[in-house]
Amino acid sequence: MARAMRLLVFAFCLLGSYSVLGKPTVRRGKGRAVPGRYMVKLKEGCEVERTARSMNSHFNPNPNSKAREKSPVKGTNVANPPGWADDRDQGPGKSENARVRFAFRKVFHGISLEHVSEKSLEWTLTNDCVEYVEEVGVMTAVQSVGTDPSPVTMAANNYINWGLDRITEDVYDKPYSFDPAGNGTGISIYIVDSGVRRSHLEFGGRAFYLNVFDNPAELGDDNGHGTQTAGIAIGAWRGTARAADVISVKVLNDIGEGSSDDLLEALIAILTDEPEGGAVVSMSLASTVDYGYIHDALIDLQEAGFVLVAAAGNEYSDACFHFPAGYSEVISVGAINAKGNLASFSNHGPCVDLYAPGANIYTATNEGDDQVKKMKGTSFAAPFVSGAAAILLSEGVPPGDVKSTLIDDSTKSVTINTLPSDSYNRILYVEPKS
Repeated sequence: MARAMRLLVFAFCLLGSYSVLGKPTVRRGKGRAVPGRYMVKLKEGCEVERTARSMNSHFNPNPNSKAREKSPVKGTNVANPPGWADDRDQGPGKSENARVRFAFRKVFHGISLEHVSEKSLEWTLTNDCVEYVEEVGVMTAVQSVGTDPSPVTMAANNYINWGLDRITEDVYDKPYSFDPAGNGTGISIYIVDSGVRRSHLEFGGRAFYLNVFDNPAELGDDNGHGTQTAGIAIGAWRGTARAADVISVKVLNDIGEGSSDDLLEALIAILTDEPEGGAVVSMSLASTVDYGYIHDALIDLQEAGFVLVAAAGNEYSDACFHFPAGYSEVISVGAINAKGNLASFSNHGPCVDLYAPGANIYTATNEGDDQVKKMKGTSFAAPFVSGAAAILLSEGVPPGDVKSTLIDDSTKSVTINTLPSDSYNRILYVEPKS
């Protein structure tokens, strides 16, 4: 009897997302989910676009209605998407608002749905093409630590970024200087974040945006986080790769939140963008959930020649449990302060590849074309590495060698104080002009 029970439990494990009757069930995520939003994995042999059209026809009983396959809503709190409270059922499994949000054409063989009622979800699970259904999760910016500082007006040589001096010195006893051997010419850095204030003086016409969602909100940055990370990556006075471009990929709203399906769509858009020259994907966002489709997209980007960089996180915990920083394909970046200590908030552990300045860093902000702020967090350590990666690419280092080159070149002779024993003592180093 005991053996039979063990076999039954084993069978349930094998079935995974299926019930004993073969009907797909819903995979509930461990993190915070977006209400009414689901990823739907389709079986092989089922065409994505045809299935999407069929589902939209079912969810929209009005023959004159034009349900869209893409209908992202930006700049709103994803915890309460517009229309969610008005989901009105029109019979078994039918809802006026339920619809296909994305029909993915790469990476994930499936679709995402939004504004889904319980009846709509039940109907979806009866569709013969559905392999499994999974909740869409919330992605968040690795936000600045502490209170939001007031912006200050910049000039060419005020409010300097101490971190630039630190990364070009392996001995920390010289006057401030930053004169790197390279400048990132011809390289694009995709800032996957809250948008970028492209008109900021720090960018000097080198900031662009990728139109992923056909939404006017993609043109700006209502939060500031994306502009701040971009300023550290390429800013003319406070940035690392001062001749590189940034391409804004807006996936976070005005409170620094987004969703895993939006992130997947954005990563696919980057994959198909085919920039001239080399490219870096800089991600100062995170989730504690390992979404397989996000990992698959990053693997595809790496194989296509993109260098991937991510903030390790600000929880003072093991970065291996924060994603995308926990993936081996990514250069995961923790933070040090000006005293050379591990920043009190920085994640650490064996998944962190490098440490870079991340406390009291002056950078561009979204509150004016000449405004800067003093920021704190691993979000602001990661773009130092993104800029350094762009410099290496501009010097001809192959994309597949950038991570190992940065690790090999890193400063190891200076001890990072308070660094846990399971972490690598590696501080970002950018070669200065001789």
